[in-house]
Amino acid sequence: MTTGHDAGVPVVCSNAGALPEVAGEDARLLDPTDVAGIAEAATEFLDDPETAAILVERGKDNARRFDRDTWFARHAALYNELGVPSLRDSDLAIE
Repeated sequence: MTTGHDAGVPVVCSNAGALPEVAGEDARLLDPTDVAGIAEAATEFLDDPETAAILVERGKDNARRFDRDTWFARHAALYNELGVPSLRDSDLAIE
């Protein structure tokens, strides 16, 4: 879901699990078994590009909450608060 936000597309996703918390108000949340509702939401984005554009911009802002640098900073601050030595960027290097 955050990949869609980051890619700049309007998002339709499930209202189950943690997705509503992650999506916030920046996606159309639907029952995952509501096929007609999912199709209707996707059609809405095609029929109303202004609404789609608003959700895309809000979604991009939302996706920033989950980028690597943001998460690293939050975890480092938490570790510091708890008195645990922080990780270095090199400890998280992806090879």
